[in-house]
Amino acid sequence: METVNGEWIMKGCAEDDPLRLKTVDDLLSLVRRIGFLPLFESGITGFSVEERTTADSWWTGDADTDPWEWRIALSAHPEIAYGKFFDKNAGFIHKDFFPVFANYRRNGYDFEALFDDELASYRAKRIMDSFEIDDEAVGKEIMSNDLKDIAGFGKEGGEKNFSGILTELQMQTYLIMSDFRQRKNKKGEIYGWHIAVMETPETKWGYDFTTSAYCEKPSDSWEKIVAQVLRFFPDADEKQIKKLLAIKYPGTEAQPMEKKKKSAAKPKKSVPAYPYNLLKDIGDDMPDTLNEDQTKGLQYAISTLNAREQKILKLKYEDNKTLQEIGEEFSLSGSRVGQINAKALRKLRHHKRSNRIKYGFHGEEQREQTPKEDCKNAISRSEQIEILKTVSLAECGLSLRQRIRMEHHNVSSLGDIMSIMDKDPLKLADILHNEDYSEA
Repeated sequence: METVNGEWIMKGCAEDDPLRLKTVDDLLSLVRRIGFLPLFESGITGFSVEERTTADSWWTGDADTDPWEWRIALSAHPEIAYGKFFDKNAGFIHKDFFPVFANYRRNGYDFEALFDDELASYRAKRIMDSFEIDDEAVGKEIMSNDLKDIAGFGKEGGEKNFSGILTELQMQTYLIMSDFRQRKNKKGEIYGWHIAVMETPETKWGYDFTTSAYCEKPSDSWEKIVAQVLRFFPDADEKQIKKLLAIKYPGTEAQPMEKKKKSAAKPKKSVPAYPYNLLKDIGDDMPDTLNEDQTKGLQYAISTLNAREQKILKLKYEDNKTLQEIGEEFSLSGSRVGQINAKALRKLRHHKRSNRIKYGFHGEEQREQTPKEDCKNAISRSEQIEILKTVSLAECGLSLRQRIRMEHHNVSSLGDIMSIMDKDPLKLADILHNEDYSEA
């Protein structure tokens, strides 16, 4: 489809074209066969619904012959995901091929892990949080007009670029359009245009199925997508395929279609033995040597992680296995193992755990008691306040993201927080909850 003098011109086929799609069942069969199909002209000749239907069949309102109406029927079909998957334009992906797209487009990330690694914006998280998804990314379905208000992008919320971020989340395969519905008035009567209903693919098909390709490298999934296009459209070139199907987020560009020559192997760097290799990755403030109490503190800190994180840390740091080798044991890609390892390290950096390592298991307990004892022995309330003013942000129990926001405003201790509270309590609330530094 192109625009000429402000008018849409459809690139439809002839009525007697043997490849012409006549019914929604014809379209379903084609999507099943190819695995995925853009709705409008894609840059690859013949690879779209538009080019396989007649131009005058569009926007007639006839559910039997109008391709625009077919998208409504197929969006709710149990085998089909519909959304803006193709260069930010709409199209269909069959259930059997969706895990391949999800693995490549997400680069092995679940959305929460993507946000934790600061590869997703705060606004994207507001949208995803609106679905109230559980640990397996299963949530509810929401009409897009309601989602705009719930996520704070309406007139009251004031957030910007709702449509752009919603498209981005579909391109990353975190959201799909699972149906189209009309709004209802106070009397329960339907009216107006059909509006897209959004949900996660995990809600439609389950977490295990949607992420079933996570066991392979995202680059391998990309090669499968490319091979499928070339199977049906052998004249498509690399530039066309990348423009239509590649994605530059989260954090990676499309894999090359031709294998790059391997560079000469670099000599391996000497790696400290366990546990000092682990301490080095936890942070520069970790001790160079551990006494008995600090060793116990490290063991305690690791024991607070979940079983999978503990096992991955053991395999990586004690057994010196690579991410790919560990991934084979868990049926995960190496990149996914790296994400789990990174999350475990972030947990170990939390002051509640890291202080057990730095000051020892018992030493930290004694150290924690010092401010409490000092406050208990203080002779006045003002003296207690002066003692509390020296407490750090980490010791206040603030999250890492909150501490970053506070430090951005030159706030480093409980005393600074108390000062802001006295002058402007609303400013403190804005710093802690409302400001978005995800782009910084």
